[in-house]
Amino acid sequence: MKIIVTGGSGFIGSHLIDELQKCGHKVISYDLCHARFNNVETIIGSVLDKEGLCKAIAGYDFVFHLAGMLGTHELVDCAIEATQVNVIGTLNVLDACRIHGVKLVEISKPNCWINTYTITKIAAESFTEMYRREHGVKSVTIRWFNVYGNRQPLMKEAGYKKIVPTAIINALRDENIEIYGNGEQTMDLVHTVDAIEATLAIMNNWLRCEEKFLKLVWGKRSPLIN
Repeated sequence: MKIIVTGGSGFIGSHLIDELQKCGHKVISYDLCHARFNNVETIIGSVLDKEGLCKAIAGYDFVFHLAGMLGTHELVDCAIEATQVNVIGTLNVLDACRIHGVKLVEISKPNCWINTYTITKIAAESFTEMYRREHGVKSVTIRWFNVYGNRQPLMKEAGYKKIVPTAIINALRDENIEIYGNGEQTMDLVHTVDAIEATLAIMNNWLRCEEKFLKLVWGKRSPLIN
């Protein structure tokens, strides 16, 4: 299949592109910069460029939408900019998929924290569901937990802090590892290999599963499934 990955130059996007190429798919990255870890064609562009994005998506089978502004407390004072990229950007992707009949895999998150990033992801997920119901956009939303693994950037490079690479680097440097609160908090982590494996399984099977479900419930084929 022909697949376009928004945010393909990023940590998880690069792993996704690797696996898609191994499966024999034709893949391109749509991002603000060229891919650093992959030998993949890149269209330099922003998800806020609605016309350019729509043109890039035309003719593809799937869009994996990973592009966005990341961070937790780092985005508290950037709520407007993050909303533009994460929400308006997703709406531009949805409109392009609606116009060209392209299937969408939209990446969201399960955490219900009240911060800029979570709020924008909830809004993007809600719009994705609305487009599925109102416009017939063939889409599925995947909620990744906190993904970690090879290629994950540090604060200095990414502009936001992730606990796993930060703790590892501090330990290797024999530096203190910062503990927040009482140190008894837990968090859900998933390795990038497992996240990508699950994502590809969903891509390969979600339309088939939806069709089987609709046949079971309604006894007929859904008009939204080719």
